[in-house]
Amino acid sequence: MRLSNGMLGPDVVRAARAIEPVIRAIYMTGYADPHEVGSDGLASDSPLIKKPFRSDDFALMLERVRSGA
Repeated sequence: MRLSNGMLGPDVVRAARAIEPVIRAIYMTGYADPHEVGSDGLASDSPLIKKPFRSDDFALMLERVRSGA
């Protein structure tokens, strides 16, 4: 995702963490190959959910991020 100011998702997360370092993020992608997301600075261990996804899959991802797993 590129915002109108040119920032990408990882840029937004870095900017938010500069203000509040403990912020957690889940990245979402519609790319056919989620590895393509890495080209814009996404760490390989970042939580990533591929669209489309079911609400229960998203709930599981939220719990994983919340628990730090």
